[in-house]
Amino acid sequence: MKKLILLFSLFGLSACSTHDENFYLAHPDKMQAALNQCPDKTPGGLSCAELRDVAARFNQFTDELRANPQSFGKKILSLQENLAEEKIKGDDEASILKMEKEISQRLIIVKLFESPKG
Repeated sequence: MKKLILLFSLFGLSACSTHDENFYLAHPDKMQAALNQCPDKTPGGLSCAELRDVAARFNQFTDELRANPQSFGKKILSLQENLAEEKIKGDDEASILKMEKEISQRLIIVKLFESPKG
C-alpha cells in the first residue's frame, strides 16, 4: 500500500513540474499553446518574455538547419571543440554553461527535424 501511495505521489509531482527552455524547444506545439495563453496565463517556469525568446531561438535554429544542414552540424562540432578547450582552461564557467546550453538546444532541433521517426 505504501508503495502505491509513493507511486501516485511521484506521478503527481511530475505532472505539476515546470517546463524549461529545452522542454519547449522539444515540444513546439506546447510552446505555441503557452505563447497563445500569454500574458493571461504565464507558463510554468518561464515568463512570457523568456518564452518569446525561446520561440525566436527555435525559429532561428530551424531556419539555419533547413537552409544548410551541413553548416548547422559544423556549428555544433565547432561549439563542442570550443567547449572542450574552455573546460581544459577551466576559467570561464559562464562561457562553458552558455556553450553547453546552445549545443543542447541545437541537438534538440536536429532530433526534431533530422532524426528518423520510430
